[in-house]
Amino acid sequence: MTTNVELLRTPLSIQVRVAPEAMPMCTSLWRGRMNVVEHIDGARALVELRGYSDYSLAMEIAGLGGDVVVVSVDDASLQVRARLRDIGDALCQMYHSVT
Repeated sequence: MTTNVELLRTPLSIQVRVAPEAMPMCTSLWRGRMNVVEHIDGARALVELRGYSDYSLAMEIAGLGGDVVVVSVDDASLQVRARLRDIGDALCQMYHSVT
């Protein structure tokens, strides 16, 4: 159950699609901040994820690679997607010459 204090601490809400192999990690990382909305095609799950800011959500999602995809298109989700793009660009620049 989400309390008013939790809502104040995590004002942003986005929807993400989570691959089945990532669900245990997501459940552990996001305990209390995630809610499974529906199961998709018997494997993946549509999850509502709450967070403090677009930056904090993007940093958490980026660590899970392609196993977690932002699917909602509201303003908060678009901000998280933009942050994810920036994180990806920075990583590509940092490691582009690593062989």
